[in-house]
Amino acid sequence: MLFVITSANSVIFVLGMFTSKGVLEPRRLVLVVWGVIQVLVVGVLLLSGGLEALQTISIIAAFLFMILMVFMAVSLLRSLQNERRKIERQNLALRVAVEKLLASEAAGRITSDGCRDKETDIESKRSEE
Repeated sequence: MLFVITSANSVIFVLGMFTSKGVLEPRRLVLVVWGVIQVLVVGVLLLSGGLEALQTISIIAAFLFMILMVFMAVSLLRSLQNERRKIERQNLALRVAVEKLLASEAAGRITSDGCRDKETDIESKRSEE
């Protein structure tokens, strides 16, 4: 019995948060309204078909939730694949930039501040003359 009460309380609280636009502590009136709605739905199901109707509705709701979970899993998988591709592109761009920097450093002896070494420039001008 404690499990049922705790679950019902959690459902009411989550529904209250959803309908209060994400407020972490919904107003007491919102919680009471959701509690009354939940009691009325369960009461109608019990009166109309007994425990069997309540179990059937629970199974249908669980099936719909399972479909939602499948879509969420597919969405997560796609997001992770996109993230991996993005990281691979960034790594490739970084590798190319480092290779260009190393090639230009080897060709022109670029100093650590990104400028050409003055002695190299003087030597290259002398060799041109």
